[in-house]
Amino acid sequence: MLTQGPLLLHDNAPAHMTRVAQAVVKDIEFEQLSHPPYSPDLAPSDLYIFRHLKQHLCGTRFVDEDEAKQATESYLEKTCPMNSI
Repeated sequence: MLTQGPLLLHDNAPAHMTRVAQAVVKDIEFEQLSHPPYSPDLAPSDLYIFRHLKQHLCGTRFVDEDEAKQATESYLEKTCPMNSI
């Protein structure tokens, strides 16, 4: 998926849904992923984990998508073990 070009996932905030914003997204040819308003897919607790994951992976270069997945899974296994749920 990462090699197919940029994908844009944003919420349906009014600023993101204006005609001007939509025209810019279309002009730069980003593919938009649909994201329903108030989606439970991204809970505030998830954003906390993503912030730390981003800091952990900052500056890391990956050879391919599989290497990025492996690094992410390794980090999540260390910080969010299944037996702690």
